[in-house]
Amino acid sequence: MDRVRVTAHVRQSAGKSSARQIRREGRLPAIIYGKGDSAALTIEADTLVAIRRSAGGGNAVLDMNLLGEQEEQCHAILREVQIDPVTREPLHVDFFRVDPNEPIRVTVNVEMINELRDELKAANTIASLVLREVEIQCLPGDIPESIRVDLAALTSSQSFHTGDLDLPEGVTLITDTETAVVTLHAVSADREALEESETGTPAAEEAAEEQ
Repeated sequence: MDRVRVTAHVRQSAGKSSARQIRREGRLPAIIYGKGDSAALTIEADTLVAIRRSAGGGNAVLDMNLLGEQEEQCHAILREVQIDPVTREPLHVDFFRVDPNEPIRVTVNVEMINELRDELKAANTIASLVLREVEIQCLPGDIPESIRVDLAALTSSQSFHTGDLDLPEGVTLITDTETAVVTLHAVSADREALEESETGTPAAEEAAEEQ
């Protein structure tokens, strides 16, 4: 995974008034913690955008350059972003120091790919993602962007559990292996027709136009 370079400035001031002033200047208040000393920081708002758009997304390994009385280089990952509940703008960023040679525990998203087999679709079977993230352990550089469930590999009446996930090499699952990730269930023809009529499907709209 390609690393992202991040330049941050160490700040001495803290508190809500200081954080508001930082945001008014187009920057974001942040903190770094983990191995070593913790430090209050500021970063450019565009830096957070660049991290999220990188290949690793929120799990990318960051090459941090901390500018203060003494310049410091370290590795970190994006641990948390606090979001304003009204404007949905970022308010504060947490970075976590990591050692590239030591495994860490992180949470990654689960996503479904491809489509169910034709025989399952013919039987009105649908797949529901019931677990959207799992906890794993691996080296920082091996953190996957997501864990995928291939729907084309699922069979009838099968529940897919965390123990069935195809994990990349070097990644260990921490979440209980018996936890359901995807469930398959058939939708009856009567229920499907009712849902179509309630949501205004083309068939229901054509019938209404004819009256």
